[in-house]
Parts: sequence; C-alpha cells; structure tokens
Amino acid sequence: MKKLTAIFAALLLCMSTFAANITAGTKLYLAPGMWDDGSARFAAYFYNGSGNAWADLSALSGTDYYVVEAPSGTWTNVIFCRMNGGTTANDWGNKWNQSGDLVYDGTNNLFTISSWDNQTSGWSTYTAAGGSTSEPVTEPEGGVTYTVTVPSGTNQCYINGEATGNTFVKMTLLADGRYQKRITTAHTGLTYNYYSGASADYVEVTALGNAVSPRAYNGNDNVAAWKAVAAAEDPSDDPAVEPGTGLTYNVTVPEGTPAVYIAGEFNTWSFTAMTKVDDTHYTVTIANATAAHKYKYSCGNDWAYVEMSAESTDV
Repeated sequence: MKKLTAIFAALLLCMSTFAANITAGTKLYLAPGMWDDGSARFAAYFYNGSGNAWADLSALSGTDYYVVEAPSGTWTNVIFCRMNGGTTANDWGNKWNQSGDLVYDGTNNLFTISSWDNQTSGWSTYTAAGGSTSEPVTEPEGGVTYTVTVPSGTNQCYINGEATGNTFVKMTLLADGRYQKRITTAHTGLTYNYYSGASADYVEVTALGNAVSPRAYNGNDNVAAWKAVAAAEDPSDDPAVEPGTGLTYNVTVPEGTPAVYIAGEFNTWSFTAMTKVDDTHYTVTIANATAAHKYKYSCGNDWAYVEMSAESTDV
C-alpha cells in the first residue's frame, strides 16, 4: 500500500509540471453557458497557499465570453463563480454557483461552463486574433508579430496598412521559408496586406487574381499569389542583413517540451519556430544571425514561456 501511495504521489508531482502560476495581468476567459441567464454577474476567486483575491469578469465586446485580469500577486488556482446579480460585493455569501478548483496550464485560457457546480474540466484556448472580437490584444512588450507563408519564387515580403501606419515595412525571412515582422506600435484591431515589393504594384491577390480585402489579424497568414513579383534586392542595400553570415542554433531541452522557439536581436525579438530533431533536441538556421547577436529560447510563441534557470530565475 505504501508503494502504491508513493507511485500516486510521484504521478501527482509529474502532473503538477503542467500547471503554471497565474501572474498579475494574465487574461482568463469564461464562456458562461447556462450560467448566463441575464440575472447573474461573474467573478473569479484567485488563491495560493498564503492568500486570495477576488476579481470581477466583464463582458467581451462582440462575443459571448467574459474576461478577467488576474489581480496583483502570483496565484496557483482560480475558481469561476456565478454571483447574485443584485449584489456588488464578491464573497461566498453572494455566490450562486461555482466551478471546481481550477489549475491554469499557461496556454488554455478559456473555461467553458457545462454544469452548474464543481466542474473541473473545460479549458481550451481563446485568442482575439482572427476570432469573433475586435478587442485589440497587445503582445508582451507591446506590438504584434505578423507571420506569413508566401508563394514559391517570392524574393522579399513587405507588410503595409493600418498596422504599419500605411508605410511599407520589410519583413524578415525565417529558416522555414515564411516571413515575419513584429510591429511594436500595432494591435490586432488594425488591418494590413502583404506585398512582394515596396509598391502597390506588388500587392497580394487571390489565386484567381482578384483583390484581397484588408486583412484582420491572424497569427499565421497565407498569400495565394502576387499581382507581380518584385525582383530580388541587393542584400547590401539592407543594413539588417550581413551578406555571407548566418548561424545554426542547436539546443537541448527538458523531456516533454512541446515546441521550441528562438527570439533574438537577429529577428527583432520575435519568435521563430525551431525544428524538432528528437524529444530533447531542436535546431534552426538563422540566415542573418551573427555571433554578436543575443537571443533566448522559449517553449511557446510568447514571453510567458521563456527559458528559466534550474533555480526558476531569469536566464
């Protein structure tokens, strides 16, 4: 019996590695389902081993969802509550229904209600990008990262539109053939289009050659065709690229790592996906990288997943 208890404890320890602390400002979303009868309001109860805090949820414009930002502190669990709509104070006396004690995994940020009380499963991923809401979502450190797959034979790629202040901005070629650019002044409510050169003559078109309407943000875009393909540019004209340079980055990661990205000075601190070699090794070649460039690894396309030391401090 003691042996079984020890095994069970070990399994719990392993499962805990999939949990992530909820830090201040983290956005969590609620799909209230049957809870949303027009007479209720919603709140979230955050707690850890030494404290707790309540926070109100607010309706997310253009959707059936509600959103809450985690209050100041670091929390291990959250409970979503259906509250008496005739009250304003958040306490257990005003609670009508509640979810179970929930653990956040750092990625799945939307919890969908499908029972009246004590529900513990129901997490999925919600992102405003490409969704049914125009809520401007700002990525860590400000701005938005645009990533696009382009037709074979493309020599360079530009982005232009509201997202860039109607200015042609050259994008960076990634090792996998896609192009990417982080626009620090953009948010996901702004429109844009792609171009094979810095002119309207090179705008993207549909596969049938028709105009493409200004795009709403999508984390991974695809260009079907170009109105015209701009000729290759002289690399010496681009101060961001040093001809003849380039480095391959190889990294060993903990077992169970689902994906690895690299961000650094060579890609303006945006996230470039690395290629999986095996369960603990990833690689990528960055064409414009030099040994002088600083960089970091991440297990997700977000600064929330950046690498840490064994002592859980910043690298």
